[in-house]
Amino acid sequence: MRTVLLLLITATILGGLLGALMVRDPGYVLLAYGGQALETSFWFAALLLLALYFLARLILLTGGRLIRGKRLFGAWQGQRRERVAQRQTAQGLVLLEEGQWQEAKRLLLDAAPSGSTPLVNYLNAARAAQELKQPEERDELLRQAQQALPGSRTALALTLARWQMADGHWQAAKAALQGMRGESPKHPQLLALLARCHEALREWQALIELLPNLRKAKAQDAEALAALERRAWRHRLQEADGAEAWRRLPKALRQEPELIAARARSMLHHGDFAAAEAALRKALSQGWHEELAGLYGQVPSPNLKRQLAFAEQLLEARPEHPGLLLALGRLAISSGDWPGARDYLEESLRLAPSPPAYAELGRLLIQTGDPERGRECLAKACLEAPQAPPAPAPVPSSA
Repeated sequence: MRTVLLLLITATILGGLLGALMVRDPGYVLLAYGGQALETSFWFAALLLLALYFLARLILLTGGRLIRGKRLFGAWQGQRRERVAQRQTAQGLVLLEEGQWQEAKRLLLDAAPSGSTPLVNYLNAARAAQELKQPEERDELLRQAQQALPGSRTALALTLARWQMADGHWQAAKAALQGMRGESPKHPQLLALLARCHEALREWQALIELLPNLRKAKAQDAEALAALERRAWRHRLQEADGAEAWRRLPKALRQEPELIAARARSMLHHGDFAAAEAALRKALSQGWHEELAGLYGQVPSPNLKRQLAFAEQLLEARPEHPGLLLALGRLAISSGDWPGARDYLEESLRLAPSPPAYAELGRLLIQTGDPERGRECLAKACLEAPQAPPAPAPVPSSA
């Protein structure tokens, strides 16, 4: 209260002094421009200037507030649109998980321009298009996703490749991955997907050449890569130039039983029976492997006596091995020793009944005059394994 009173007293005193000055000497101001002139007192001109100053301040203040208000309104509108977009995005993602692809795609695309995460919207909309079997729209949405975040090119290319692989479009997926390989030559996932494409397309040589890169990038664990390498070489050895593939096979893999078996099958396919028998005999001499023993019994070697004698040596170390007994039964059939073959096969079935043994015994019994029991054995073989592998038919003894 005292401050207000003091201000009023000060204003009254100053006003009085100013009034006295205005009365004593009003002053004179002349403004001339061209042929026009304006005359007025000094004090009126001063008051006019002061009024103009305050008017300008008022205009500027009002204009600033209007501009700030417009900006605030625009920001409020933007925030509102973003909140709506966030809700639409959340709803779209929920519908996506529920499998409502069309509605999910609509919501995600509606929210993309106003949302803070357009990459998420376009990517998931592309996923919905993938589920709806709309590849052209899917690819366009992935392109928009890349434009939303240019650094996502590799990730989106991998996503597209996975979808193409899921659709069985292995060639297209391979082409996309190879196109990206120049930009990301050491990307683990890119290399792993490319390996899957080569395997699905049965491009075994390309897969073998890719293996060093897979190891350097640690695209898979060591055990999985070792299995992949064996699988690739196994198929490679069974191709037309299997002999050349064996020469290129790393020495560390030449003792792998499944690769030896693949090489032997390739030899059998090309009619090189003596070489197949020699390769299997050498491998079995160095160590037992059931697959090799079973394959050894199916080789129509030109020297059946030696082959049978070697198999009997193996049996001495494993007298109750059903697979080896089956192999001996097959060899005995091929050599014309039908009674011996019957003994081996019956002993194999006693130890472990199996469709191949039933099939061999059934054919042998029919051939040797026991068709009723032979048909029973063949029926058991068919019931347990309708696709039982064929075997050499019994031949009469040359003796």
